[in-house]
Amino acid sequence: MLTAINASIRPLVEGYVERLVAGLEGHRIETPARIARSNGGAELAGSLLRRPVVALLSGPAAGVSGAAEVARDAGWEAADLMTLDIGGTSADIGIVRGGRAVLSSEEHVADFPVLIPTVAVSSIGAGGGSIIWLDPTGSLKVGPRSVGADPGPACYGTGSLIPALTDAFLVAGLLEPGQRLGGKLPLQLLPARDALAKIATQLATSVEEVADGVIRIAIAMMTAEASNVLARRGVDAPRFRMVAFGGAGPLLGALLAEELAIDTILIPSHPGALSALGAARADLEGDLVRPVYAMLGKVAPERLSDLLRSLEGTAQQWIAMQTERIPCSAAHTDIAAEMRYDGQGYDVTVPLDRAWLLDGDIARISIAFHEAHRATYGHANQDAQIWLKELRAHIVGEMPKLRLAPLQAASATSSGATRPLRLLGQNFTASVIDRGALEGTIAGPAIINQMDTTTLVPPGWLARRIGAGALVLERVAEGAAA
Repeated sequence: MLTAINASIRPLVEGYVERLVAGLEGHRIETPARIARSNGGAELAGSLLRRPVVALLSGPAAGVSGAAEVARDAGWEAADLMTLDIGGTSADIGIVRGGRAVLSSEEHVADFPVLIPTVAVSSIGAGGGSIIWLDPTGSLKVGPRSVGADPGPACYGTGSLIPALTDAFLVAGLLEPGQRLGGKLPLQLLPARDALAKIATQLATSVEEVADGVIRIAIAMMTAEASNVLARRGVDAPRFRMVAFGGAGPLLGALLAEELAIDTILIPSHPGALSALGAARADLEGDLVRPVYAMLGKVAPERLSDLLRSLEGTAQQWIAMQTERIPCSAAHTDIAAEMRYDGQGYDVTVPLDRAWLLDGDIARISIAFHEAHRATYGHANQDAQIWLKELRAHIVGEMPKLRLAPLQAASATSSGATRPLRLLGQNFTASVIDRGALEGTIAGPAIINQMDTTTLVPPGWLARRIGAGALVLERVAEGAAA
């Protein structure tokens, strides 16, 4: 299946790379092009063309890697994070552990498994363009279908009256009539109300109640998906922090965090461009696999050492080829194994010390698997036999990182402005401020505007701008924000 997918997309990727290379040459840029990969890193375009399937999920992966980067910029070194990327069609949830994006070899595109190391991202149809509808029982639903960019939500003013989540944001006051999407397209309240009115009439309720209900449903959907993702990764949510980005991630991030008992959120300087920034700042990263498919106890020690040397030799060749014209500051290779208990239907990724493989230390490898299984699933079976599926090498060539200048204050800020807000069944008056004008701390309820997103600071939360230019949202004890 992987070969079929690779063959299917290769002509498209070849055409893209040809245009990219021609454009660089036309601008006399001699640095060889690199392409983002699904593992969160990048690879020279020339070598990636042989296996373009490794870039199939590069967009969401770059977002998670970008989140890890901006967290480091903010002083969150080796952080444990949940990432929330909400765009026009979906809400994407990823995990960063110890400052590095969590990889999986069991991701899917539609119904097809993509058995290559990929940043683990889970998506649900709850983006800004997700359609609001009623099922046959009269229950209010959101997504998974989307109106897309054309015609877009009704508030785009294109003539469409298909209600979408962005229409609910506008009616609820999370967005402002006339606010320009991406600094260009003004949002129109009347078409949004008309689109939601069709739903409100069928439910015998108000347009405002429909908007509020839709937002609650979207948050509930994200909460359910995020809880599943965190549980699968063995994550204790209250010990994690969140990075929210994309066009609507900062708008809903705090509402989702409240449901997950997460108390701290980072909003990057440019949330709408974080995936692009993640790709631009990506290290060179490659993955190698050596199949084993044997009971761990029956693998000859010398076979383990031979596999390790083979992996490391190929890794050295790969990084040498990638850095021939673009030197890296440092390079290293991490070794791991995909393992499972006999009869188990899923694998556990187990980081390994190369000394264990060189010495053929089966006992120590077994202990590492039990510990990894217990950390992820809360239990281990010391008496069960263990399958060693494959050994993996993850190669990293560290590259110089781009830095972004903090946002500057707009020439005309909205400092001191307020607007009504309907949120989770209650009415509030929210402060409204331009992000570039924010100094010190602002208490919720508040709306912080910028060109590529809107950040909601709910009641009981504080927002402050930190030195790196990012925003940090923190939940405070009841009454403390006053």
